[in-house]
Amino acid sequence: MFSESEILTMCIHIERKLYSDSSKDYLSNVRERILILKDRGNPNLKVNIVLGEISTDDFATLEAKDLADDETKKKIQAGKDWSMSAYSKSDYPDV
Repeated sequence: MFSESEILTMCIHIERKLYSDSSKDYLSNVRERILILKDRGNPNLKVNIVLGEISTDDFATLEAKDLADDETKKKIQAGKDWSMSAYSKSDYPDV
């Protein structure tokens, strides 16, 4: 079990990393991170950050798709594969 102070320390580290990244707009970057944490499609993300399986630096810098768990990545890839096969050129010979 992690103490509140340990989790708060992680949060402060993430916030400082976000603030120091001058290549992105701070507020939009913070909003994006909040949405990623609240995403019901990736319920293990919070646990993985607290357990250290995803570093606070990675959380602050990676894109949402890169933070997805393996199951979610497989679903995303399956959707892309289906989309590509559903609209192949052979289905539309005149195009």
